Amino acid sequence: MLQGLWGNGDDRKAKLTAAGYVPAEIQQIVNQKLGGQPVKKSNDQIANEVVGGLWGNGDDRTNRLRAAGYDPAEIQRLVNIKVGVPPANTAQYFTVPSGPAGYLGNIAARFGTSVGQIVEWNKGKYPISANYVQAGWVIRVK
Repeated sequence: MLQGLWGNGDDRKAKLTAAGYVPAEIQQIVNQKLGGQPVKKSNDQIANEVVGGLWGNGDDRTNRLRAAGYDPAEIQRLVNIKVGVPPANTAQYFTVPSGPAGYLGNIAARFGTSVGQIVEWNKGKYPISANYVQAGWVIRVK
């Protein structure tokens, strides 16, 4: 890049990406060589360090990450992926069984939600109501 072989602006970003590089990381290296700020580690590298316990916990970790120029929420998202924690907004589905276990009130209690919320999530897919559900339906419960 210092010799101008990769172009400029969006053209350079496109060429670097096509070659398998992360343009922002390459730019950080160039900036360092030109006397700019030190090269930051990638978010993935930092997430690995967090998993390894190198950044502390709770507010201490959040403050340290922010002071080092990282987005604590993005790092936490990557950490959650690495340790197998599903995203908080992941929908969960359940096949309605027959009998009392298939009553919406029982299903709602089982999954910590309300009958009204289950009806709202599923009314576009089934003719569901607080008093009507059929065994075999695969309904959203979270």
